[in-house]
Amino acid sequence: MQFTHVFLTVVVLFHFVHFGFAQEVTTFDHGDSIQSVAFSPMNNSLIASAGGHNTIKLWDWQRDTVKTLSGHQQKVNSIVFSPDGRLLVSGSEDRTIKIWDVSQWENIESREPITIRMPYSIHTVVFHPDGQLLATSGRHAKLLDISNRTEIATLQHDNWVWTAAFSHDGNYFATDDGVGTTVKVWDVQREQIATILDGHTSDINFVKFSPDDQTLASSSWGGEVKLWHVSNWELLGTLRPNGVATVDFSADGKVLASGGWGEVTLWSVASGEKIATLQGHTGLIRGVAFSSDGTLLASGGEGGMVRVQNIKNHLESIHPPNIVRLIYFLPSDRTAQSDIDSKIEAWVEGAQTFFADTMEKYGYGRKTFTYETDESGKAVVHHIAGKFTDAYYDQQNKWIIWDEIREAGFDPTKNIYIAFMDFSEILDGLHCGTGGNWDHGGVVNLIASEECLDGDYGHWLAVHEIGHAFGLKHDYRNHPNPTVDLMVSSACTAELLNVHPYFNSETPFFNEPTTIEMWPPRAVDPEGIRLRFTITDPDGLHQARLVSATLVEDYFAGRDYAEEQDYLDQYILDCKSLSGSSPTVTFITTQLASDNDIVILQVIDVNGNFTEGRFPVNTTSLSQHLEDVNGDGIVNIQDLVLVAGNFGQTGQNVADVNEDGVVNIQDLVLVAGAFGRGAAAPSVWHRDLGITPTWAEVQQWLREARQVNLTDPTFQKGILVLEQLLVALTPKETALLPNYPNPFNPETWIPYQLAAPAEVAVSIYAIDGKLVRALELGYQPIGIYESRSRAAYWDGKNALGESVASGVYFYTLTAGDFTATRKMLIRK
Repeated sequence: MQFTHVFLTVVVLFHFVHFGFAQEVTTFDHGDSIQSVAFSPMNNSLIASAGGHNTIKLWDWQRDTVKTLSGHQQKVNSIVFSPDGRLLVSGSEDRTIKIWDVSQWENIESREPITIRMPYSIHTVVFHPDGQLLATSGRHAKLLDISNRTEIATLQHDNWVWTAAFSHDGNYFATDDGVGTTVKVWDVQREQIATILDGHTSDINFVKFSPDDQTLASSSWGGEVKLWHVSNWELLGTLRPNGVATVDFSADGKVLASGGWGEVTLWSVASGEKIATLQGHTGLIRGVAFSSDGTLLASGGEGGMVRVQNIKNHLESIHPPNIVRLIYFLPSDRTAQSDIDSKIEAWVEGAQTFFADTMEKYGYGRKTFTYETDESGKAVVHHIAGKFTDAYYDQQNKWIIWDEIREAGFDPTKNIYIAFMDFSEILDGLHCGTGGNWDHGGVVNLIASEECLDGDYGHWLAVHEIGHAFGLKHDYRNHPNPTVDLMVSSACTAELLNVHPYFNSETPFFNEPTTIEMWPPRAVDPEGIRLRFTITDPDGLHQARLVSATLVEDYFAGRDYAEEQDYLDQYILDCKSLSGSSPTVTFITTQLASDNDIVILQVIDVNGNFTEGRFPVNTTSLSQHLEDVNGDGIVNIQDLVLVAGNFGQTGQNVADVNEDGVVNIQDLVLVAGAFGRGAAAPSVWHRDLGITPTWAEVQQWLREARQVNLTDPTFQKGILVLEQLLVALTPKETALLPNYPNPFNPETWIPYQLAAPAEVAVSIYAIDGKLVRALELGYQPIGIYESRSRAAYWDGKNALGESVASGVYFYTLTAGDFTATRKMLIRK
């Protein structure tokens, strides 16, 4: 049968993050969702797809023919060619494996395949490199002899096995662990587990060895791909595509393809760099496969289309990472400036020297960024002829030049690009330049005119905007002249740039996630705000910067231009060095505005990766006292009980008053020592609060506090307050107190106090002396039993559970030798 293949070479189908890079694409319609695709190892023009409609299709795009292989009764989950390309094996939900003889191409559709019946559905089929051993995954993993179709071994698993792969030397066999986050690597000869790889955060869905057996890739439903060194099974790094259900390696093992939601991503295995994002699919991609020569990539998924793309140009277009690339953009009606390349090189060399001087000043040597050069060492300046006139760009929007730059194949998410724009007017009537960063790249826009780039101002402008492309923020701290921005020249900046990828060309792109937690903000004297963060990053942490875009007015005193131009910029409030993988860092600032609602923590790890966390801060409702645990402005018994209720808790906790990572007796005593601070005098307790500590609890707190016995005055004052509280909770005599409410309907509380421990009971009598209800309270220690959580409770019912009538009743407290009686009234 003939089929039509469609070549798409101009329209944007496979994209970098923000723009397309046209490649030759061929599409085949499988007819239903695709579960698996495979290239013949011996014939790059032969591709197999399998999935819905219970069918397999073989596409020979050189001969314009397709073969449809039928016979499975349910969905086909996996297909694989034998190493010599003569056989195709399929595994299905119908509990069968079928072996098709590809060498019988002409009549393969009519020939009956060999069928092996299995005890469960088959998820994966893979060949051993010797071509004689076939492995399947399902309820367990099984090894079969392909020649006589007999089972050699069953590798037992606790759960269903969804994926499996042989190493290319045949020594190892990798599987997932079913519903779990680990990969099992088996020694094939011994049929035993060689190692278990742990680190995923969700269930594993695919495993694959690289052809050179240097790397094992494992992917999971949480959207992460982990690469493992086969030599020692250590983690090489983690990739984070837009979802992932399948992976494959190129023939040389240098490139990994991952299939996710609507796109295939190509990655550098060595560095973790994202090479390209290939779009065009709809839905989840479940199969990707490289051709044996590594130039073609096939992919298929829920959209039902097989897409085959020549990726050679993508791989050849890879430029050294972390270099600055230069562009000269010329509108259609302007003439290029003479010797413009030399001028641009001089501008960039000046910026390069500035940063080298700054780094040397702070003891980091003459580290600086690099820019793209040719073989002779001269700067490479890419000239782009604009489609429109100078006036058009000025009237419309100068930023549309980046649409044209992207169309020319330049990706600002992978490198920093400095665009020298030959316009007659400055940007927005205000700026000679702008800069910004994202991902692993960035953009600098500079007006290539004498007004903007000549002299000291032009030098400062280039340095400043390149600094923004490096991720730097405005910094007006620590200088006697309030108009001086130290963004590109401070010690904080030099420390950051020391690990920045553009100052360290060999920095890998792998990046374990950084998490940031903010503790409850606190007001501190005088008029400051304390902000504390706990940060974790397995890679290790380097620096944290507290940033805000809304500041008190006097921060900008003397900087008139800021009021007009930089109101959207972000400003550094403070900068801290970090070390380790899970530090806690504290900032105290007086620069937040009263109506500020967001602070930003910018975190840089040891590889120069940036992470930002944005946190709301209401500066008008902050307590000035750490001991005010519940934040009501008063340090009192409520805070004490809240700390006690959190005893033993670790990590970030508002009850951890001394912030040593655990809530314990020291925090409680510090709260007690702060009684009286706040908007009102302390109240020991109130009956309706229901939070009064018991005499026994306070006695235990005192015992523990005396064992710690810190000499700090606040701690000693806390012990004194606890002693006073214990006295207040120690009655001078046993007594029965008035019930509340009274009159009541239908329930009431009966308070009492004990001067000595005793067995306690409350008896309720009708007016005629008959016993209505007996409340046995058991043995009770010394204390005041007045709050609703501690007083005796009567629900207004008799011993049979019947509600009693309105009228007068009597209640009697018996505590050891003590007896007392009071009157109460039910009114309905």
